[in-house]
Amino acid sequence: QTTPPTSKQVEAKPPPTMYTAIVLGGSGAVGKELISHLSQREGWGAIHVLGRRKIDVFEGMPKVKQHVADLSNLEKATADVLGEVGPVSAAFNTMGVGAASKATKEELSRVDLELPTA
Repeated sequence: QTTPPTSKQVEAKPPPTMYTAIVLGGSGAVGKELISHLSQREGWGAIHVLGRRKIDVFEGMPKVKQHVADLSNLEKATADVLGEVGPVSAAFNTMGVGAASKATKEELSRVDLELPTA
């Protein structure tokens, strides 16, 4: 007959790794779905959303913190957020202009080509 281990004999398991994400842009369908998906997963402790404005749908999500910034200088805005929150486990870029027919060629080029490579 074996006796059950006492609490002193049982090794404590280390806490699970909690990942932190930064998401650039979250107002579109892809960004909203990504942020919703991450916020529902156990392994993700914090999701930092960097955008031009606050997005109402994220207000009730405890893991989501929104950072509003002027995205014309995306490199500085991202550095400011990372300086505040520290290192992140993953970065996602879901920025876009939405319907291409509503944007000028210059705006499309800036948001889809220039900003992501900043």
